[in-house]
Amino acid sequence: MQSRRILFWGLIVATGVLAASPARGQRYRLAQYNGYDAQTTPVQPGAAPPSAITPLAPPTYDPNFDPYSNRPGGTTSPPALLGPPATVMPGSGATDPFCGPSYGPAYPSVQPPTLFPSSPSFAPAPLVTDPPLKLFQNIRAEGTYIGDDGNDSRSLEIVEWEVATTLAYPNFAYSGQPLLISPGFAMNHWSGPFTDPANGFFADLPSEVYGAWTDFGWFPNSRFAQQVSYELTGRIGIYSDFDTFNEDSVRTMGTALIKLRITPTLTAKAGVEYIDRVDKKLLPAGGVLWTPNAHTRWDIYFPRPKLATYFTTLGNTEIWWYVGGEYGGDSWTIERGPLRGRVEDRVDYNDIRVALGLEWFNPYGLKGFVEGGYAFEREVVYVRFPQDNFSPDDTFLIRAGLAY
Repeated sequence: MQSRRILFWGLIVATGVLAASPARGQRYRLAQYNGYDAQTTPVQPGAAPPSAITPLAPPTYDPNFDPYSNRPGGTTSPPALLGPPATVMPGSGATDPFCGPSYGPAYPSVQPPTLFPSSPSFAPAPLVTDPPLKLFQNIRAEGTYIGDDGNDSRSLEIVEWEVATTLAYPNFAYSGQPLLISPGFAMNHWSGPFTDPANGFFADLPSEVYGAWTDFGWFPNSRFAQQVSYELTGRIGIYSDFDTFNEDSVRTMGTALIKLRITPTLTAKAGVEYIDRVDKKLLPAGGVLWTPNAHTRWDIYFPRPKLATYFTTLGNTEIWWYVGGEYGGDSWTIERGPLRGRVEDRVDYNDIRVALGLEWFNPYGLKGFVEGGYAFEREVVYVRFPQDNFSPDDTFLIRAGLAY
């Protein structure tokens, strides 16, 4: 476990060094992941021509990178505190690079008319076309450390690693929007709990569990009301300790949201997220996205709220700070220890996480984040032996990630 801690802190140090340095190379890029640049601008039926409505400038706050949710961003950067503002920032995107399934933008980067537009116009617009999509949109890596005091048999220390990328199939179903196909792989290292038969505590976990999946994401616009759009994502994956494989090892998850753009700065969204865990199968999802200016983005969304604000620019790297939260954990099939007869079982690890962090973007396509926070309402839930369920102590967490 000491070596795992050294590797994790090494990732955090490397993240800071790489993100602060001008990286040179090609832009590539899926959580939550999928990234787009200007090539993925969707076709918007019925939008007003440029002569009728002045188009918004592309955002400098990169929506492609976000540990909790995607963001369309603002239009310009404020004056830098410690250096000149970045002149070119990564383009607008559609999904979250750092959080499980993709959750898509609150509204497309080329925005349809709102319920209350800033200037009235009803003239038809010419068809908008885009250059071909790049096949690989994003590659990302993320690590999380969840500590524990280790004072009793119910202690549980976790190190999580995750890598993923995204491929885009353009103009899926002639919608003008791409189908995103995002394979990924995750590994969780567990230290604890420790069985204590003398006190009737038989809970145990394997030292490692894994997840391998493919996500599918599609974000079509409504043909009936141009201020309405949808988000449809799905995931199929295998979650196991790789010593156990049965029908519970294969899991399907997904999100269905409807999004209503009320004003140019306010979007409401509502729907459900299917997470397919032992303890909970379905979560209500919804909230509002408010971007009052180019320097502020408040995504008040359950189950992943995030309030982000521009901080400064270092050289050509734009830095934002944020406060966020999420419903964390996952579910796996495992083989229990000898005290339970080496039988197959299924287990959930669930928690609620809140964090304060920094994220950065530079014009070469390198993105990163680092955050520290608190994990509480932690629980381990078994299917076959529910009497072994237990709740580890609340603890701190550290998470960092890179995408390019």
